[in-house]
Amino acid sequence: LVVSSVVVRSVAVTSVVVSCVFVSSVVVSSVVVSSVVVSSVVACKFNAYGMEQRLDIKLEVAIYRMIQEVINNILKHANATKIHIQINRLDDSVNISIEDNGVGFNVEEKKASGGLGLASIEARAKKVNGTYHIDSSVGNGSISIIEIPLN
Repeated sequence: LVVSSVVVRSVAVTSVVVSCVFVSSVVVSSVVVSSVVVSSVVACKFNAYGMEQRLDIKLEVAIYRMIQEVINNILKHANATKIHIQINRLDDSVNISIEDNGVGFNVEEKKASGGLGLASIEARAKKVNGTYHIDSSVGNGSISIIEIPLN
């Protein structure tokens, strides 16, 4: 079990760096969001279960990129004060959940508008034979779930 918390504070900057260190050496994640002005605190909590052994490097990079994109979306759009990232390695899969307490949104409307963020995450998940699902509604934050089979 790995638990870490990061508090991020930024005041009117053009580049925000959010770091969530995956202590189990699976991924060291730094998310850089360019041209975003944020003036709030975001508490980031991370839990990892079953991640004692490293994954294939290509899979680690894919996971890193998907988490990076989800956090980027949260920082840009959600006005969240909390982010909880959890990675669970099972015998035959890796499951990732990223939850925030932001403003939420209508998922179907966002997908129909043709935004690149959600489509990019879904495409990255498919590249590793995985799936991406997001559940959100206005006023209730969001939860992103990425499931990736192993082998």
